[in-house]
Parts: sequence; C-alpha cells; structure tokens
Amino acid sequence: MLQIGKRLLHNLPLKIGALFFAALLWFHTVTDKTYEYNFEIVNSSVKLPSGYRLEDSEIPTIMVKLNGKGKGLLECFDKKSLTLDVDLTGYHAGSFEYPVDASRIILPKSGNILVAEVIFPKFIRLKLVKNT
Repeated sequence: MLQIGKRLLHNLPLKIGALFFAALLWFHTVTDKTYEYNFEIVNSSVKLPSGYRLEDSEIPTIMVKLNGKGKGLLECFDKKSLTLDVDLTGYHAGSFEYPVDASRIILPKSGNILVAEVIFPKFIRLKLVKNT
C-alpha cells in the first residue's frame, strides 16, 4: 500500500503540469467547434426623434439563437455584450409594432458570431409620445 502512494507522488509537479496542459488542449479544441445556442438580450440602445419619448420605457427581453465558434459564443454569456438596437428616428407619435430582426442585434466584435434566428418576439409594441 505504501508503494502505491510513493509511485503516485513521484514526479507530482510533472504530473500536475501534464494534466493542466491536457485540460488547456481540450478547452482549445472544444471551443474551436461551431455551436448554436440561445441567448436572452436584456440591453437595448434606443434612438428617439427629438421632442419624443417612449410612453413605456421598458423594452422586453429578446430571445435569439446565435451561431458561431465556441470562443466567440463564450463572450455572449456576459449579458452586457448583446444589445438590441431600436432606431425610432423615422417614426412619429403613435402606437406601432417595431420589427425585431437579425440586423437589429449588436453582437460582440469577435466577428465569428451570426444571428441564426430571432426566436421571440418578432415585433415589439411601442408607443411614441411628444414631450410635454
């Protein structure tokens, strides 16, 4: 029994280093594959025409399916990295449905991520009113 413990502890720093290197190699290989994953977008960037405001300033959470390499998708787990761009500069006062599509999603700058699909909602109901 003592022999087994002695053999296990022999060259322990080398064994730990090899295990660490193997884990790094595995992580690099796994994150180099292409994956699809669903993300929630809670941040929005709203551009309003001058003299107008949104009646209800809360934009709902958007669910999107992103496609990309694992390394790029890891960035998206930070909720601040995904943003919905809501550009209302061409709109006037009133209620309307604003379309949510892939072109309105601001992604991290890594460049290897694509919006495969906007899952929910396809439209956001907004009401634009004049400032008083």
